[in-house]
Amino acid sequence: KEENNKKSEAQPLRILYIITSLAEYNSGRRHTEKGSDRLQETLIPVVREGVMSLLSFGYHVDVFLICHWTVQPDRLALIREALHRNDVGLEYWDNATPLGYKLEKGPGNEKYVREITRALARQHRFVMKDKLMDYDFFAAFEDDMMITGHHVHQHLLVAGELARLKAIAPDVPTDVPLTTATTTRNQLERRYHGQLTKKQLSRMMPGLIRVEVLLDEEHFPAQNNTGPIPIDLDFDGYDETVEAHPEYCCHLQNATSAASPSSRRPMQPSSDKLLIWETAIIALGIHKMPDESSRLLDWVLLQRGPNNAPSTDIIGDYYSGRHGEFGTD
Repeated sequence: KEENNKKSEAQPLRILYIITSLAEYNSGRRHTEKGSDRLQETLIPVVREGVMSLLSFGYHVDVFLICHWTVQPDRLALIREALHRNDVGLEYWDNATPLGYKLEKGPGNEKYVREITRALARQHRFVMKDKLMDYDFFAAFEDDMMITGHHVHQHLLVAGELARLKAIAPDVPTDVPLTTATTTRNQLERRYHGQLTKKQLSRMMPGLIRVEVLLDEEHFPAQNNTGPIPIDLDFDGYDETVEAHPEYCCHLQNATSAASPSSRRPMQPSSDKLLIWETAIIALGIHKMPDESSRLLDWVLLQRGPNNAPSTDIIGDYYSGRHGEFGTD
C-alpha cells in the first residue's frame, strides 16, 4: 500500500524553457551599445530570473538555447554557473538559423542561399517535436523576454477553466439563434455576453500580451498620443483607481537579474512605467463569460481573430471603437 501511494504522488510539471538568441554581442542597433556582451547583460539575467521563478512554483525546469551564433564552452559555463542548480538541464543548438533564398525583390537576391535570421524564431518547433514526449509544457521566448511562474500558473488555470466550460457548453445556443437569416453579423460581433457554444469555446485560448518597462523616459518616452479612447481608471465598487498590477509581469525576485553593468532594470517597477507592445486597444475587446464560469473568468480581454470567420464561430466583444472612434474598419 505504501508503494502504491508513492506511485500515485503527483509529479511536478515538466517545463522546457526554450530561448532564442540572435546575437552573442550587441550590434549597436535598437539603441544598444555596439560590442556590449548581450549574453551576460541580457540573456543570463533574464534566463536566471525566469528559471528561479518557475522553480519557486514547484515546477521541474530544463533550458534549451537556440542560437544564431556559435556557443563556446566557456560561454556555456557562464550560463550554467548563473543558474546555480544541478537539477536544471541545459542544452543548446547553435548556428541554428535556417538557410534560404532572400524573398525581397532585387538583383541577385534569388541567386544564392543565405541565413534567414528572421526565421530563427521558428526553430523552436523542431525542438518541441524532438522533446514532445519528455515535457508537459513548453515556453518559447526571445532572450530579452522574461517569463515567470505566475505566467505559467495562470495559463494552466485559464486553460483548465476553458476546458471545463467547453465540456458543459451546448452545441447550439439556446438563448439566441446564430443564423445569418435572423441575426446580422454585426449583431453577433457586438454580442459581448450570454452563452458560448463548444465551438466558440474551442476558439478561445489563454494568451499573453507583451509588456515593456520604461527605463529611460528622457530619451525613450512612451508615446503621447494614446488614441481617441479616453483613459478611464475608475471602476464601480472601488474607492481608488484600478491599474495593471506590475508584480506578476515585471517584478524581479533576484537582485542579480538587475545588476548587470548596462542594466537599468528596476526591481519593482510601478504600473505607470508599463506599456503594451505589439498590440493596441484597437485590436482588443472585452467579453463577459457565461454564468457557469468560475470567478477566475468573469470579464476577459479578447484579441480579435479573422473577420471572415463563419457566423457560428464569432465570439462577440464590447469593442472600444464600436461607436466609430477608429473609423469603419
